[in-house]
Amino acid sequence: MKLYKKEFEDALEDFLTLNVKFHKKHEQYLFQENWVSQPNDSFYKDKIITIKKLLINHLNNGLENKSYLSIIRDKIRNAMAKFYNEDYSDFSFFEKTNTLIRATDNELLLPLVEEFDYDYFLKQTYIEKYKEDDFAQLDEDILYYHNFLKKNFDSRKTTKIEFERIKLMYAIVCYQDIIYDFLNYIEYIYFNYEFINFSKNEEVKDEDTITEEEIESYMNENKCKLNINKKTFAKVINILMMDSILYFDSSDASNNKILVQKFFEKNFSYKGSDGNQKEVKSLNKEFAMNHFEIKDNRNAFLEKLISEINDRKSAN
Repeated sequence: MKLYKKEFEDALEDFLTLNVKFHKKHEQYLFQENWVSQPNDSFYKDKIITIKKLLINHLNNGLENKSYLSIIRDKIRNAMAKFYNEDYSDFSFFEKTNTLIRATDNELLLPLVEEFDYDYFLKQTYIEKYKEDDFAQLDEDILYYHNFLKKNFDSRKTTKIEFERIKLMYAIVCYQDIIYDFLNYIEYIYFNYEFINFSKNEEVKDEDTITEEEIESYMNENKCKLNINKKTFAKVINILMMDSILYFDSSDASNNKILVQKFFEKNFSYKGSDGNQKEVKSLNKEFAMNHFEIKDNRNAFLEKLISEINDRKSAN
């Protein structure tokens, strides 16, 4: 019988081990063997799909599976804990996590052609880009990548190498997002273990193939609807967590963040750009981006939020 357990554990260990390289010739970073000069979500999702398949194959043949899932859940939580409240623009993050940034001059590694490169932001080309009709129709991941770079780019002082570090920072945000989603997946299987037939791999090998009935049993349909956008929603939650006004676990900041996120993702929806209510699938990217904004401009954000509330009060 094939040893899916070992394959799964090796693949998971490889995915959870941070791998950062700097190409000396091209002066660009690679994160998890992938250039950081592009939105990274699809790259990580493909790897996770493979890991999920190995896990389900093991669960179909293994023993003590529920205990095993609990061990895997703790392992992923520990991996997420290293990212809690970190500033990825500060390279001491890599020292804290014992992550080496290895130099490489491999001639076979060729970076991708970038639309949103250093000159694009230096010359503020995005001002004209915003006027194009098809800009708002770009893929959501690409738009978020573009806006993340713009938010952290200062045309007066950001150097090219600092720009590369901003891209690396975004790659880590995407990576953290995928780990969080995988944790949710593991917990879904853990809490619904008795009702899943693991011999039918297609039922749980990917979120897209989980049946609607399973999703409905797991998700709360009666969500509290908020009349604010996702970014503001995430900022408010972040402030409440940072000031310990809102918490589930006061003894473990990392676990508390996970529990708070799960609560709001399960029970709330937000106002989308089209005016309709949207499901909160994940707050990870917003939390990560808010961390940088709130760290430097916490009081300014609170004053702006108070002003917006007062405006609503006056309008009524």
